[in-house]
Amino acid sequence: MDEFWARDIQELFRLERRFSFQRFAELLFAQSGGIFEATSFARPCEVSRTTISNYLAVLEATFVVNIVRPFSSRRATEIVSAPKVYAFDTGFVCQFKGWESLRYEDLGFLWEHYVLNEIQARRKERRIQYWRDKRHHEVEFVNLEQLMQRI
Repeated sequence: MDEFWARDIQELFRLERRFSFQRFAELLFAQSGGIFEATSFARPCEVSRTTISNYLAVLEATFVVNIVRPFSSRRATEIVSAPKVYAFDTGFVCQFKGWESLRYEDLGFLWEHYVLNEIQARRKERRIQYWRDKRHHEVEFVNLEQLMQRI
């Protein structure tokens, strides 16, 4: 993480507050695959919500995280605004979650990350979405291009 900060982040983006940025990355990796809410990161990282959004944009631009935005057909029962954020590497995810050995219940979570990485490796465009309603029915990954071709 120190090399990433020094070589990539400082050189390309000129960010300040190294501690805040690294803390955000660690917390984000520990929550990888979850619904992203910028305000929940602001206090522990000692920065504003706007800064957290900027940090997220930097991590996305450097391919450290994948942002999966919600798909919506505009029904009132759907979640339409909160993205999910996935770390690029399951090894980092396990490290920041403190997992030294995997349990059976961890496998589905890691499989989800693997599937996203495989989808993104095979597609030129990175526009993958998820669908979720307010009753927590969910489709992890929606390929919008294929969906639109079938409609």
